[in-house]
Amino acid sequence: AAAAAAAVAPLARAQAHSAFFATAKFRIEVTVWRNGGNNTADGADAVRVEVNTVTDDFAYFKARVGCKLQYIPEDCTPWSELRPRVPWDVLTRAVDPNREPDPRCGYTTYTDRIRVYDRQGREVVNLHKVAAGTDLIVVPPGDLFVWPGWYVGHVVTLDDVVVDGTAVTLETLSLEPRVFRINHFVTDSEAAEVIGAAKPNMIDSMGFVDGGH
Repeated sequence: AAAAAAAVAPLARAQAHSAFFATAKFRIEVTVWRNGGNNTADGADAVRVEVNTVTDDFAYFKARVGCKLQYIPEDCTPWSELRPRVPWDVLTRAVDPNREPDPRCGYTTYTDRIRVYDRQGREVVNLHKVAAGTDLIVVPPGDLFVWPGWYVGHVVTLDDVVVDGTAVTLETLSLEPRVFRINHFVTDSEAAEVIGAAKPNMIDSMGFVDGGH
């Protein structure tokens, strides 16, 4: 009887751990956005997804959001073999929050080249430290991460990019075309050094008015 009880104890502990990690404490909602979208409030480029920050496999998460954002088809078999770029006319359709990957597909076969970034441009590699309400930008295979504009006047602080003790900030000046002002990109002394190096070689530029004069 003692031996049987000892054998059951680890299983009971494992079941208790699984039940604990499945609680609402670890289930959160995040918003995933298409890469390169202007990310305005119309929702055409985004979908909300519920995840478990402890138990959800990251490859499965990328498969789910890849389907919902129409980066990958529900039947992934041809896609995983050829890895084609998805046509832009497909990506511009509204996202479908109900789309899910076919469970028959091996998730790691077609999600390894999908990447996920946060609003500070940092790559996210798991869900463990993702907070509820987080915005995540999903980048399809073959694409580079594109800073989202969000809205005119939006400012994001790049904590990982520090110049002379001050973090660089990215300010949205326009959405179409997308224009940013990069603040604190160079220091005053660096700017003065560039100007000083260029000044000896500067000449008056030629200009023309009506009539060619």
